[in-house]
Amino acid sequence: MPIWLYRILLRAYPRGFRARYERDLLEGFEYLADEARRRGLPRWLAFGVRTAWDTLRSGVRERASTRGYRLGTSGVRFPGSGLSTLLADALIDVRYAARTLRATPGYLVGVAVTLALGVGANTALFSAAWGVFGRPLPFDDANELVRVEAFRPSWEEGMSGGRDLTFSVAELGDLRSVGAFEDVAEYHRMSFTLIGPAGPDLVQAAVVSSNYFDFLGMRPMLGRLFAPVEDHLGARPVIVLSYEYWTSSFASDPDVVGRTVRMNGSEHEIVGVLPRIPQFPEQNHIYLPISVCPTRSSPTFIENRDRRMMSAYARLDDRAGLEGAREELDHARSRMHGEHAGYADIPGGHDLSLTPLREELVREARPVLTPLIGVALLLLLIACANAAGLALSRANRRMGSLVVRSAMGAGRGRIARQLLTESVLVAVLGWALGLAVAVVGSDLLATFAAGFTTRAQEIRVDGVVLAFSLGAAVVTGLAFGLAPVLTTSRLSERLLRSGGATAGLRSGRLQRGLVAVQVMFAFAVLSSAGLLLRSFWNANSTAVGFETESVITAEFTGSQDRYSGNVAFRKMLDAARERLRADARFTAVARTQWAPLADPHAHRDGYYLGTGTSEWVAAVADGRAVDPEYFDVLGIDVVRGRGLNAADTLGAEQVVVVNETFYSTYMEGTADVGDLAAPCPPEDRCGEPLRIVGVVRDARVNGAEFDVVPRLFAPLDQTDWFSNVLVARVVGDPQIAITEMVAVVHAIDPELAVRHSGSLEHFRREALTPRRFMASLLIMFAAVATGLALAGVFGVTALAASARTRELAIRRSLGATEQEAERLVVRDGLVVVAVGWVGGLVLTWWIGPALEGVLFDVEPWDPLTLAGVGALFLAAAAVACLVPARRATRVEVVTTLNHS
Repeated sequence: MPIWLYRILLRAYPRGFRARYERDLLEGFEYLADEARRRGLPRWLAFGVRTAWDTLRSGVRERASTRGYRLGTSGVRFPGSGLSTLLADALIDVRYAARTLRATPGYLVGVAVTLALGVGANTALFSAAWGVFGRPLPFDDANELVRVEAFRPSWEEGMSGGRDLTFSVAELGDLRSVGAFEDVAEYHRMSFTLIGPAGPDLVQAAVVSSNYFDFLGMRPMLGRLFAPVEDHLGARPVIVLSYEYWTSSFASDPDVVGRTVRMNGSEHEIVGVLPRIPQFPEQNHIYLPISVCPTRSSPTFIENRDRRMMSAYARLDDRAGLEGAREELDHARSRMHGEHAGYADIPGGHDLSLTPLREELVREARPVLTPLIGVALLLLLIACANAAGLALSRANRRMGSLVVRSAMGAGRGRIARQLLTESVLVAVLGWALGLAVAVVGSDLLATFAAGFTTRAQEIRVDGVVLAFSLGAAVVTGLAFGLAPVLTTSRLSERLLRSGGATAGLRSGRLQRGLVAVQVMFAFAVLSSAGLLLRSFWNANSTAVGFETESVITAEFTGSQDRYSGNVAFRKMLDAARERLRADARFTAVARTQWAPLADPHAHRDGYYLGTGTSEWVAAVADGRAVDPEYFDVLGIDVVRGRGLNAADTLGAEQVVVVNETFYSTYMEGTADVGDLAAPCPPEDRCGEPLRIVGVVRDARVNGAEFDVVPRLFAPLDQTDWFSNVLVARVVGDPQIAITEMVAVVHAIDPELAVRHSGSLEHFRREALTPRRFMASLLIMFAAVATGLALAGVFGVTALAASARTRELAIRRSLGATEQEAERLVVRDGLVVVAVGWVGGLVLTWWIGPALEGVLFDVEPWDPLTLAGVGALFLAAAAVACLVPARRATRVEVVTTLNHS
């Protein structure tokens, strides 16, 4: 403790005392502090805490002795008023509370642990909510930042290009002319192979305009960011590293600025490193200026208004506001449609919208975190109600001492303050224990939330979170401390007149009400956990329609200078495929455009079906380019016509196969195998029609959680679609086969980067990780909530049985059996459970819509799940009632009556 703090603490002593002894106290403190400091930091800290407590306690006592005490109806008071009086009373209450709590360690530990679970869980969830939703964005004037989106409202939801069409270079120029926008920055994301310190590495690169960082108000941690000249064609290639990539791939080297790395056949100079802040709008490894991206810097791309690739972000003008900007943007949209005839080809035209940046960053995280926050709050309420029940039981046992204090002059306010002080002291102890739960929980939540928002790295236990948790603990302590306060109002009159019967009856009613509340909240938490567990079970048990255990996949990416065209990369993969076929470990190998289970989105486009003479039928399908062996690798059967074969190459008739959903949706009754599918009506002559030669079984290639959509498969060798994925059916350990596949490809080109390598079973399980985490967390919450509620049921049943001991003995003496007496007690307990259970059903129905966004193949009001959860809970509650009932009825009747 520093000496200046000790000087402040000495203010607790009266002025006269300080005038006489302050110098001596300071000299003694300096000597003892130096001695403690030499013995190490722990001893010095312990000395500081002990000195602070002793100084405050002695100072208050000295002030009390100089002023004298007087005894009043409200307890012991100092004459006069002021801070010293309040402080003295508070210290007296704290010391007395600590003494009484030490005498009842069971109560102290039980309530502290209960509150630690409730407060700890809420602190962890608050840290997530504050980090993701509440913490100010680390960007300059973040409330003025918006995302501009373009979409086609008349197109089918989920259709490729339906939502978020992105913008072309010319359209970005149109947006920059909108007066409500102070600035417009562009962004798009690409994957490149970077030859770094550890060899070839596939990096996610954000390609941004030079004003992007100024737009956000970012400052580099090392070096500099992009200059305006680096937007121009022919500028020297430079890159900026993200903090995470700098630490993971460059070992946090402070001299990294100025070094060069090779990418796309040219050397790129590292000019800066970003600070550790949430990246926007997604996590990236590196940042490139637009002049470096081969596609964005192409003159043909720049000149074509219909070549769209970039996302647009704008900073609003101070005078415009969000609504004003929306109105002006709508005028700009009308002007764009009027000036450019190409927009007329789009059904319904473009719509433009503005989304605040804060909302954009948490769009996917909100439906996931909101139910967890609500469940954690329910857990805190259950803990509070449980603690209130324990406090009531303790207050009933202390009625005698409270009566004595009341008879000796302690008023209702004084006793209430003492009881509240005890409850707050226990709550603060529970808060201290709950911090460990909060720290571990916030780390787990940060990892979980990283899959939904880049703001997950801002989830941490800081001063705001600690202040919230301490406030929640104090409020909880006051809340559960009110229960014994209410039962002890007008204590002396009630107890001296009735001998405790009235107070006990009132306490019993309040305890039963608290237990009913616990049951209600616990059943709601248990039901939520049951729905999420059912959802996870459904997702895990849903068949994807193809083999996953013995199928592996890997995606390869090379430098665009070496593979500027799709043909070169296909030849390389074809060579690798032939080498793998020679290995007995690989029974079938195929190239494909997208790896199964690696891409959750369906890329749907429009087609037209017909025989060429009849009326054409419009269809929407997810088109994919695959090798003929693709279906053999995955084990997908042909159910109609034929599959793809080696003869389906360039020069042959262009063919496709469709899945069962496509056939049943568009072809049944109107077209059949042998008919045509075209990318547009034949009169437009925009492409050669495709002959539908077969139908294959449905497969959930996007993932088990996604519905099967109409799908169309074209031979890879008949398309110019880029493909960089190998899939293979293997014998033996999939991990060994993956290593072999990568080695074969690297033997052809050692600079190829690899990602998404593993077995399809691994990807299937990995896709379920968020559901598994949520279900596990809710099950843990439900176990705690149910345990607390059942403990409350046990306690209130035991209390009721104890109050009816004499009645039960009389019933037994009149011929009632033990089983009949047990049923009476169990019935009383189950009535409380039934009331809470009905309330829990209503609460579950009310919170159901909040869970709808995270459930799969189960409704929020699923009768089977609720019935199973209800039966399980009622059975456990019956056991909790039966145990104290048996204990109360198995007593000697004569002894009980004599004692009564």
